Amino acid sequence: MISSGAFITGPAVAGVMLIYLSPAAAIYANAVSFAGSALILMFLPKLGIGEQNKGSGGRLTPRINAQDWEQY
Repeated sequence: MISSGAFITGPAVAGVMLIYLSPAAAIYANAVSFAGSALILMFLPKLGIGEQNKGSGGRLTPRINAQDWEQY
């Protein structure tokens, strides 16, 4: 859902920026967003080999989903 939303809103925001600002401002805003994304990625936990697929092996249930949301 996030990917499809970004597929719609990204070009719309860029179009509005090009209408009201200069193309250079749109390029700088894009660069700032990439730098912000890189900073966020730096703070993600580093998983070792095999840890990515470690899980309960069970099905996703509403109870498990609720427990995940309680952690945040």
